[in-house]
Amino acid sequence: MYTFGSPILRQYLVIITANLAFVSIGLSVSWSSPVLVKLMNKTEPVLSRPITYEEGSWIASIGSGCGLILNFTIGFLLDKLGRKTCMILGFVPRLVMCFMLLFTKEVWVVYLARVFDGFANASILAAVPTYSSEIASKECRGALGTISQVASGVGMLIFLSIGPFLPYYELHVMYTCITVTICLPLWFIPETPYYLYSKGHKKKSLNTLIYLRGSEEIALEEMKLYSLSQPKISKREIFRDRTTLKTLGKVVLLTMLLELIGYNAVLFYMQTILQSTHTSVSEQIASVVNGCIQLVASFCTIFTTDRFGRKPILITSLMGMTLGMLGLGTFFQLKSIAVPTVGFLNFLPLLSMMLVIFCFNAGMGSLCFTVVAELFDGPARAVGVSVAIGVATFFAFLLTKYFVNVSFAIGDANVYWIFTCMCIITILFILFFIPETKGKTFTEIQEELGRNIEKTDLK
Repeated sequence: MYTFGSPILRQYLVIITANLAFVSIGLSVSWSSPVLVKLMNKTEPVLSRPITYEEGSWIASIGSGCGLILNFTIGFLLDKLGRKTCMILGFVPRLVMCFMLLFTKEVWVVYLARVFDGFANASILAAVPTYSSEIASKECRGALGTISQVASGVGMLIFLSIGPFLPYYELHVMYTCITVTICLPLWFIPETPYYLYSKGHKKKSLNTLIYLRGSEEIALEEMKLYSLSQPKISKREIFRDRTTLKTLGKVVLLTMLLELIGYNAVLFYMQTILQSTHTSVSEQIASVVNGCIQLVASFCTIFTTDRFGRKPILITSLMGMTLGMLGLGTFFQLKSIAVPTVGFLNFLPLLSMMLVIFCFNAGMGSLCFTVVAELFDGPARAVGVSVAIGVATFFAFLLTKYFVNVSFAIGDANVYWIFTCMCIITILFILFFIPETKGKTFTEIQEELGRNIEKTDLK
């Protein structure tokens, strides 16, 4: 695809192109914030009638719940069809969703469209981190792995910038055009060398590695690592391998905590939250500002992750999220006891939300699935990543579906204080149970996880 520049530049260009798929993830994730407000509008109804809060919670969450169906098969599809093909196939249900949203007048059609959206997200979320980890060399794997969050941030910024200001129909025409545009370049990137090697296409794998690494000698050395790092087990035996099971347990807990720290609940209901605070700041402007903050935070991670390592960044950013969630809890507690929200208190929810958004995207949002992809190797990677996506999707569904219900039941302040506690638990879990992967080959990571790897030459 790209025949100029240094090998590192080629890796960046290929992975940036692949991560255009994550622009559509950003569009999808931020869709609920401005669109639910339009669907609930009683004076200018979009559908045949305004939706209720209960219907809004289903619209926000149903895609995550139904995306779980695809998670049962995405690991198989990644290994059967390839990483690149799964990325491209993820856009088929996305385009179906776009056209359904353009012409719908009934709530049930919106539900169905969001189901297709969940299928698209599941495919892209599993394929892109796997693709990036297998394309990047160990020296820049962390930085390249975080590009997905930058791409997602671009998508969110686009939608949060135009969503509150465009009418429903024009907004979804833009959504469709952007989706088609970002899908087209994916056809021209190479398949990953590891996938080609695993399918017996060693010559194609070598040629791709030479293209990406710039040296036949380096490419041959990496192909040796493909042979060494592959567990001597079949795909059916993956779940009986002790090291893989231990790693899978850590990954399941990590991705569960990724959702339980509450970022998606804050994001999906951003405009609704700001409306409920009755601050003097326009919720539309606040949404755009928060989209810019997310993008800046994601860019910061590109330049820091290979310098400071994964764990220090994750832990530091989670500390910031803890303060942000504590600030939101404090604001809603004061509001519940009728303390006037004037002066600094008037801006506390916005500042706290900005801190949560910045810290999540500078840490867990950018690095979680990078680390997940790095912790697995060989045939276990596609399975491990798909399980991780499934766990994250399931808890995202629970959080977005029942966030409003739980808030009504126990109060907004208590919800955010629970998120505060979950941030602290996540810090401790990462500190004691997740290994540092910075600058290590997949073979070295597997050895640190406890796998005994036989040092044999490539045959």
